[in-house]
This record gives sequence, structure tokens and C-alpha cells, in this order.
Amino acid sequence: MIMLGIPLDEPHLKDQLSILLKTQRNDLKAGKLLVTESYYLLGTVDPTGKLKQNEVCVILEAGQISGDVLVYRNPGLHFGDIHVLKATYVKALEEHVGNSKYGVFFPQIGPRSLGDEIAGGDFDGDMYFISRNPNGTTNYSPLSILLEHFKPSEPWVSSSPPSRIYAGTAPSELTPEMLEEKLFRMFLEARFNSSNVVGAAADSWLTIMDRYLTLGDERAKEKAGMKRQILKAIDIYYDALDAPKNGAKVYLPLDLKFESFPHYMEYKHKKSFNSTSILGLIYDTVVSQNEEEPPPCGTHHLLCHISEIKKLPCFEDELVPESHMEKWGGWYENYKDEMEQEFYGGAEFKDIKRNLDAFYPQALALYNIVYDYAILKNNVRYCGFVWRVAGRVLCDFYFEKKVDGEGEESFSAAGSVVKKLYG
Repeated sequence: MIMLGIPLDEPHLKDQLSILLKTQRNDLKAGKLLVTESYYLLGTVDPTGKLKQNEVCVILEAGQISGDVLVYRNPGLHFGDIHVLKATYVKALEEHVGNSKYGVFFPQIGPRSLGDEIAGGDFDGDMYFISRNPNGTTNYSPLSILLEHFKPSEPWVSSSPPSRIYAGTAPSELTPEMLEEKLFRMFLEARFNSSNVVGAAADSWLTIMDRYLTLGDERAKEKAGMKRQILKAIDIYYDALDAPKNGAKVYLPLDLKFESFPHYMEYKHKKSFNSTSILGLIYDTVVSQNEEEPPPCGTHHLLCHISEIKKLPCFEDELVPESHMEKWGGWYENYKDEMEQEFYGGAEFKDIKRNLDAFYPQALALYNIVYDYAILKNNVRYCGFVWRVAGRVLCDFYFEKKVDGEGEESFSAAGSVVKKLYG
């Protein structure tokens, strides 16, 4: 709709943009910041054996890349879960992967699997977060600053073993049928009777870390004590994650149980304190901006006026046969999931593109019916229906009538293209 020149204040388009804005702001409230040139890639082992200990091979859309990259894996909490590694071109890998895209290959060598060093990852389907800075550290993007000042830490190794380790029958001692049943029971127990220790340990970690971030260098002794608590919470967290697999029992100690949590965690049934850390400041900034925004035109909002839902003139002023209004008005009153199929009559996409003129009257009829209903109900969300059913036809019609697109061919633009065009 945007690429074809439809105004940004068109009710449905404006509503969808407001939803995207709200989603972005909710991410900001949670401390999630946009870092460009970042990817989630499937991790596996380098089959060529060419990669050195601190090297990885990263394949993106245009092929292998080179340079320093940040590598991380959810749900890592330990300082050593973030690595700076060297993305390296491996010619021999091409005969193994062909034209495959988007993957990260880890070296075979090293005292410990590099994937395991990153939040206990492995190569059975784990996704790794890869962030690169293609322009180097001279442009001072957020990532370049991270890469320049990053201080690596030793990877996590548990310093507080679980209270009980599984000592039952080894998998190799079971028959295939017994092993299948045991694995199935373990899955059901982990899925439906999981312990809350994982979540509690993560909450404790964030609560301590929040306070840790507000302490200055002059309180070094207090910070050292908090760091020990943080590492203890990380041990509990990772041990609890692995407990369903190894049969261990993990408990959260009393000194890691808190009654009050940072206000940005938004716990409704728990006490909270006003955080002054960077996470608390980001949260408060986003909330204050949300409060300043005028309310969108939506269901049952007292400040929402019917005048805010308007039709595009080129759709409203076009003469529409009464037969189409009656037909599609009836369909709209009793619409089903099959309405789009009914609209296009089972035609294939290539046939629709060749005969768009035949669909214009029907699309305009449905547009006016839907927008009349949205105005009647004073709810912009009803507008989306016609765009889901007949959006491609409406966009083509608008392009020809309003943008003087005669002789030009309309097109759809991917989000990545828009991003490149407009930054």
C-alpha cells in the first residue's frame, strides 16, 4: 500500500502502522534494541576441519562473510556466553553447502565445543545470534563500539553441582521399546510438570543485575558481592535447564529469593521497586511517550470519532453496479473463511493479474460495504477485512487512478527493499 502511494492516513494503513509502532515500543520496554546486520542462524560443525579455534564461517544471502562478529545464543545469562569470533572464508566449504544460505559453522578443534561454550549450545538445531559490523569500527555504530570495548569472559562452568545426579539405568542398557517409553515420559514430565526454578532463577538474576548496574566504582566491594550472587543465580539457572535431561533436583536457595522486583518487569501480583538502571530508564521513557500519543480509533474508545474513518475518494466516487453491492453486501453479512476464494472464483494468480479490470467493480463494492460498516461501528479494525480479501486489486486500481500509473507496472516491495530505499 505504501509503495503504491496510498496515503499514510488511510484508516487501515494507519491502524496497521500503529500496531507495528506499539510492537516496537513494547520491545523497547523490555530492553530490546535494534542492532542492524544481525541474524539468527542455524549452527553446525565445519565439515572441512579448516576453521581454527576462534573462527567461524558465516553464510548470509550473498555468501560467506569476513570480519569480527558477536556470537550469542538464547537463553544465555553468563558473561562468557557472548563471544567475539572471526568470520572466516572457507573455500573448501562451498562443495559441501552449494548455494545454501544463512548458517554458521563452528570449528572442530578446541578443548571444548565452541557451541557449548555459548550458553550450553549444541548442533542439533540450535540457533545462534550473529551480529556483524561490515564497515569496521571507524563508523562508531552501536555494534562497532561493542566490538571495540568488548572484554571476553571465561565460558560458564557450573560451580554448584546439583543436589542429586541421576544414577539409574544407562540408555545403552535399555531395549529400543523401553528407551522410547522412557524418553516419552521424560518429555511429558518436562513439558507439563516443569519446575519453576528456571523462571525464578532468571528473575533473581535480573533483579540482582539491575541493582549491580546502578552501582558506581566507589562501591567496588558491594559490586563484588553482587557479582558472586549473579554467578550463583546463573549456576542454578543452567542446572535447572538441564535437570529434566539428567534427572537432577535443583532448588533456589533462600538468598536468591526476592520479594520485590524492578518495576519494568510488570509483575501485577508482586511487589516492585523503581529501577534507576538503564533498563528502568528505557522503560520509563517508552511509557511516557505512549501516554503522550493520541488514542487510536478503535473499539469503544470515547475519544474516537467517526470522522477518523474515511474512504479514499477514488474508491468512494467510482460508480458501482447495484447488483455487486447486493451480492457482496450479503456475503459480508455472512462471510466465511472461503470469501477470498469466492471473490476470485478460484482463478489462479496469473489469471487475476491478466484480468484485474474484471475484479475492480467487485472489489469496489466490497470496499464500500466494509468501510460503511466500519464507520457505523466506529471501529477501524473492520477495515482490514477488504484489504485481506481484495487488497491486490484495490492497490492496482489505486495505482492506475490516483498515481497516474498508466503505462507503468505496479509491484510489491519486500520490507528489506523499503529499508534500503528509506533507511
